[in-house]
Formats: sequence, C-alpha cells, structure tokens
Amino acid sequence: MPSAITHQIFALMVALPFCLLFYWFHVLAFDLSTILQVICIILTFSIMPDMDLGSSTIRKIFLPLALGLLLSFLILGQIMPALIICLILIAVHFLRHRGFLHSLPAALLFSIPLLMYQWTFALFAFVSYFSHLLIDKL
Repeated sequence: MPSAITHQIFALMVALPFCLLFYWFHVLAFDLSTILQVICIILTFSIMPDMDLGSSTIRKIFLPLALGLLLSFLILGQIMPALIICLILIAVHFLRHRGFLHSLPAALLFSIPLLMYQWTFALFAFVSYFSHLLIDKL
C-alpha cells in the first residue's frame, strides 16, 4: 500500500500539467496565495480517501482541523460548509477502509463544495483525489 507521501508526490505530478495549462491560458492567477492554496488542496485531497483508515496521516490531522473549520464556519455564519463538515465527520466514523471513500462518487462529493469558491480548485481537488484511487489500483 502506497504511503501518504507517495500519494502526495503522485498527485503533484498529475496536477502539474493542469497548473501549466491554467498559467499559460491565464485561467488562474498564480500569485503566492493561489499557489499555496493549490498546493494545500493537492496535498490534502490526495490522501483524503484514507480518512477511513485509523492509522492514516489524514485521519490524525483531520479531526482537529475539521473541528477548527467547523467552529470557524459557525462563527462566520457559513451554515452549508459547517453542515458538510458535520456530515463528513459522521461518515468517516462509520465507513470501512476502501469502501465508499475509495470511489469516484466520493471524489465528486468532496470536490464539488470547492465549486462555490473557484472551479479550478474543485478540479485540482478532484484530480488529486482521483490520483489516489489510480495509484491504489496499480
């Protein structure tokens, strides 16, 4: 089974052509803030399918991060993202490894909320998530 770092490196390699195309066609402004956001999305979504594995890297950092995000969204009055985080927390608790989270519907489900922010971020999220599924099949 590939490690978290292997998944992240593979996702960065898969996402790089999209970065170059977006830069070349001026689809996405590549200032420092955007670059950091894209890297965070790629690194996070590339290991997200392993949230259902108790010993995974993402699981160890997901709970505190999710609770912090949940609190932030509630303070800001953002009910929909807070609801999504609650549903994810509940689902992660009950899912078995290599079940639903290792599927294309899960990749879409987790990527779609980023459409509310920016479609290119949703694409990076989906590509990164899908890269995890792809490398697990090899």
